[in-house]
Amino acid sequence: MHDISDAQKGVSRVEHLEHIIQSSDAIVHDMNNQLTSILAMSDLLMRTSRNVPSVSDGLQRILESARELSELAAKWQLLLDDDDDSEARSPEGRKQIAPISHEFSKVKAEMNKPRHILLIDDEEVVCEATAEMLKRLNYRVTSTMSGTEGIAVYRENHRDIGLVILDMMMPEMDGWQVFDALHKINADVDVLVSSGYSQNDAARTLLDIGVRGYLQKPFRINELSRIVNEILPAPTAPEEETEHASQRTD
Repeated sequence: MHDISDAQKGVSRVEHLEHIIQSSDAIVHDMNNQLTSILAMSDLLMRTSRNVPSVSDGLQRILESARELSELAAKWQLLLDDDDDSEARSPEGRKQIAPISHEFSKVKAEMNKPRHILLIDDEEVVCEATAEMLKRLNYRVTSTMSGTEGIAVYRENHRDIGLVILDMMMPEMDGWQVFDALHKINADVDVLVSSGYSQNDAARTLLDIGVRGYLQKPFRINELSRIVNEILPAPTAPEEETEHASQRTD
């Protein structure tokens, strides 16, 4: 009887610990999403207020505080990753997606691709902030806030979209499911994975089969520019205005 009771207590402690880890992981994820917006908007405002020292000094302090908080969140995430390996993994069978081939005329193809980026992220603040940064980098952007919406937009416009920036963790469809659907529409789709979680097994497996890169939230405009430009060189002049999928007109 004592052995059974002790075993039950042990299981209960493990379940309690797993719940704490999952809850903490979600907090870090949400924190990174909010930090993405803070860093992005501060970066953009810094570029327009360089001639106003009082404003730029204040923004610099905001950036420094957000950067320190970002580093703290990253350390917290590493501790959680060491204690838990129950992160979202690729569901069985999804590894059968054929690797994407970008070898044939890679440079020429990338130079000729539309400078139109599709954002798929369920966090409105992240969509808005990322779209503003990409717009500042002269890209045209369509923002969608669910996997279902993103897939529909890509199906209708994939010939006019040069890159998809895809959030890994969304409530209705996760990054795996969305990537699978995009890949069926266009086997050569270029996808940049983004997440507020640390790079997990699912993200690493996506990279193995051909996703073009991983963008860890929070990120700043210089990092976004560097990673996106490696996949889709920035236009020299501004593209059309940023649009939200729900506001598009045929």
